Amino acid sequence: MSHIARYASTAIKNPNLEVLRKAAEVVVGLHEEGQILDHYYSYYGHRQELSTKLAIRTRILNRGVGLSIDARTKALVFVGDPYGVQVEWRELINQVQQTYIGLWAAEAIRQIGWDPQIEEDEDNTLVVSGEEATVA
Repeated sequence: MSHIARYASTAIKNPNLEVLRKAAEVVVGLHEEGQILDHYYSYYGHRQELSTKLAIRTRILNRGVGLSIDARTKALVFVGDPYGVQVEWRELINQVQQTYIGLWAAEAIRQIGWDPQIEEDEDNTLVVSGEEATVA
């Protein structure tokens, strides 16, 4: 039996929707037939709207994964129906979280006047660092 799942809240509170959208765009590019939608689908094919208007759909996650903000805690949560694709669902959630944190860290580095460097190591982990900006 399938259930609409709402995974435990992430540690990301009050996410910046612009940065979250950029993270989603990066993650979509990593997946076959990835696309950003403003909704996801239930197991029975019912369209589920999101206040963030942000969901990711891929060939494997064809019902989509909604990115939402918990009204009470203001935490980023992921909603949808992962029935039969739990591993891929969890991987996508991890990719979005990691990418969001990396982009946010890069923006913080930029705000202090440094040049952010974002790389991916052999474990597919984002490494964010900064170098003092040089003035020409």
